[in-house]
Amino acid sequence: MLLADLLAVGFSLGEALTFIKVVIPAKKHQIEQIISGLERGDSFSKAIKPFLNEDIFYQILISEKHGDLSESLQSLGIYLTAKQKQQTKLLQLLEYPALLLIFLGALMVGCKRHP
Repeated sequence: MLLADLLAVGFSLGEALTFIKVVIPAKKHQIEQIISGLERGDSFSKAIKPFLNEDIFYQILISEKHGDLSESLQSLGIYLTAKQKQQTKLLQLLEYPALLLIFLGALMVGCKRHP
């Protein structure tokens, strides 16, 4: 969502990527690959394709073709954040039953060894 926010407030794509490279040093190598792809003349969607799954790539490609990149990136950010929260909640919900099954299995093994 950071990229979409920067584009929305008037940063150019190159300026936004350079800013993100400084702000998020853990992603510096990936951002540099994207910037070098753009400098070679690749489209934005092609430059970020190695870092995305196919569905997201095609959504960005379509929005890039129709001139709505900033809004689409914002919507994708919201969607991916919600998806990540749902996955985290699902894993949290599955932890308790998994723990119960492990304890039940250990109890059954313990009971079987000591009749």
